[in-house]
Amino acid sequence: MRSGDLMRIDGTGLPIISSTASATLRWKGENVATARSRLGFVACPGVLEAAVYGVAVPGAEGRRRHAAACVEGGLDLAELARHLRALPEYARRCSCA
Repeated sequence: MRSGDLMRIDGTGLPIISSTASATLRWKGENVATARSRLGFVACPGVLEAAVYGVAVPGAEGRRRHAAACVEGGLDLAELARHLRALPEYARRCSCA
């Protein structure tokens, strides 16, 4: 997964995250925290990992929210929807055009 985080190596050779480039995206005049939206996915049984990220849409300002998830076995979409509905409205709002 490519997160967009910027990292550097300090003098002792340890990695230091210096900036989170994609923590928030803007779509249709609203700021969306991708990490908060991700929580609804990873809380669902069967989801091993998830990433929420922004994708540029031609002719639109900002970036549209998309998600990718690694799942184990089958995924119960009704259960996933229940977890996503439990998020605050700003984190679950549809980003449809």
